[in-house]
Amino acid sequence: MGRPRVCPICKKNVTKEESFEYKKKYYHEKCFTQFLKKTTKEEVRKKKEKQETEKAKKNIQKDTHISIETDITDKDILAKEQVILYLKKLLNLNKLNVKTYKLLKDYYTVYKFSYEGMLITLKYFYETQDNPIISDCVGIIPYVYEEAQEYEKIKQRISKEAEKLDMEKIVIEKIVKVNKNNAINNKLIDIEELR
Repeated sequence: MGRPRVCPICKKNVTKEESFEYKKKYYHEKCFTQFLKKTTKEEVRKKKEKQETEKAKKNIQKDTHISIETDITDKDILAKEQVILYLKKLLNLNKLNVKTYKLLKDYYTVYKFSYEGMLITLKYFYETQDNPIISDCVGIIPYVYEEAQEYEKIKQRISKEAEKLDMEKIVIEKIVKVNKNNAINNKLIDIEELR
């Protein structure tokens, strides 16, 4: 007699009668249906992410006419698209100029700035610091990048600390009684008497 069959999901023995074979592994029928549902959801999520990335790539290449950076991750492509959309909204344009696209690509490849970091920098400089918007708005990124990243780290740390606080314990309820004898004199003043 051979080795007992073990279900890879629940790690329990499976008899020949109740086993379900899939890719040379034996499952309980219940375990296999759970496995299929899980893998299907995961595959759908991965396909959806891949489609979003491909769409972002096409949009960027159509807009920029500049090739996508080599060794760029899917996450960075989506972040680059967010930077471009933010700049279009900021400048109220349908298409950015080639210089802007080239600067963004250089900041990513030469300076090793992340696209998420560039977006944080732009929002910090134009929204938080309320600086005037100029046509060459990405030129400021190398000068403010580190400051913006530090600001974002502090902001995230403060929000984490604020989540930990229990407002019920901080707020102290106090009852104040007003004495009626100290009522304010509501006598009207006649302007004619003052003249």
